[in-house]
Amino acid sequence: MQYLRRILPCVLVLALFAVPAFAQKLMLAHVAVNPAQSMMLLAKDSGMLAKYGFTAEVLLIPGTPRTIQALLAGDLDYVAAGAPASLRARAQGADVVVLSTLANSSAQRVFVRPDSTLTNFKELKGKIVGVTQYGSGGDTFLRGALRKSGIKESEVTILQMGGTPGVAQGLESGRIEVGVLGDSGMLLVFRGRAKPLKGASAREMGFRGVDAPITTTERKLKADRGAVVRFMRAYLETVHYFQTNKAGTARILQKYMRGVSEEDITMWCDDLRPIIKQVPYADEEALRRRVISTTAFSTRSKRVALSTNYINKKEDRVMAKIRHIAIKVEDQEKTAEFYKKTFGMTEAWRGPVRDDGNRAIYLTDGYINMAVLPARGGREGIDHFGFQVENMEETLQTAEVAGAKGQADTKPRDGRFAEMGVHDPAGQMVDVTVHGWKS
Repeated sequence: MQYLRRILPCVLVLALFAVPAFAQKLMLAHVAVNPAQSMMLLAKDSGMLAKYGFTAEVLLIPGTPRTIQALLAGDLDYVAAGAPASLRARAQGADVVVLSTLANSSAQRVFVRPDSTLTNFKELKGKIVGVTQYGSGGDTFLRGALRKSGIKESEVTILQMGGTPGVAQGLESGRIEVGVLGDSGMLLVFRGRAKPLKGASAREMGFRGVDAPITTTERKLKADRGAVVRFMRAYLETVHYFQTNKAGTARILQKYMRGVSEEDITMWCDDLRPIIKQVPYADEEALRRRVISTTAFSTRSKRVALSTNYINKKEDRVMAKIRHIAIKVEDQEKTAEFYKKTFGMTEAWRGPVRDDGNRAIYLTDGYINMAVLPARGGREGIDHFGFQVENMEETLQTAEVAGAKGQADTKPRDGRFAEMGVHDPAGQMVDVTVHGWKS
């Protein structure tokens, strides 16, 4: 009896913290390289995920909206991404769930080129400002800051650059003078490629919000709540590791922050540590502020894109974005390797094998999805292209009025991404999707 009394507490503890005998593979993603967004990498390399029975692949997917799309499509298990896209998706009926957030303030700030003469936020009037994507945390912060500073959106030109790398490259190359980034922008500061604009950060301007939220879906919670709880335990222990093991954190993050010294990384992390909450949840006021700013984004009328006119000037409504190109070739493997080696594209996915033994190969540059399809003895070259839209019904109605040839086609759910297809007046096939392509 005494033996049972001694071992019973141990048995209860083991049962409470039990992990599966076989590691569960997770697909994780973050949208930028900075201390807050790199908790996923830290969880993997510090051994916290393994401790709780997980292995993981951690992907860097520039741009929060496309990351949330991949989460909703079931390609990812958990993501560390900006809050606006998650809240907007939730408002539209998607089953996203924010599990945790490091701080109740946004990390967004305005950066300028080293040679810029701008000294404060109000001097942005008349300037071109680069953001990652419309609807991202940086874009939402910028528009709120413009309103707070009494600057009309029409008095600046806001350019969508495709992701954090696009904004960074734009600043480094001199293509833009001003860009909005999260803490990732500090990499440019450390390298002497940019400087923060004084008084132009979300924290300095008094914007509350949620920083680096960990997001999943309701269906994942319902399917395996125990696994979600284990993941959150691993995440919480990772935050504790970040707070208490400065040297270990700097060594791990340096692998992913090429060219930045451990000393600079430690200083960078020290800037974040004081604002991390002991219990990292998003409080009601922070969420309310973020919802308000997100709603303001959803109702604004004008947006300007870097290389494509996203505005229907007559109606002031958001237009579709090209996200997909498909080519047909006889030698798919050789063609795919050509685009990988020549233009740095990566393979995003391979479609299911068809009856004739062929399958589609999908490549991506991080923004555009490119399908390499079998020609099957037919004409080689560009076959079709595709647009991602916000409202399918409205787009199809507009296409019909504008002169689409024939009826819209419903795409079979056999591994293809687009839901519908239309033919332009010349008969060219155009894919149309709300959910997007793998990128």
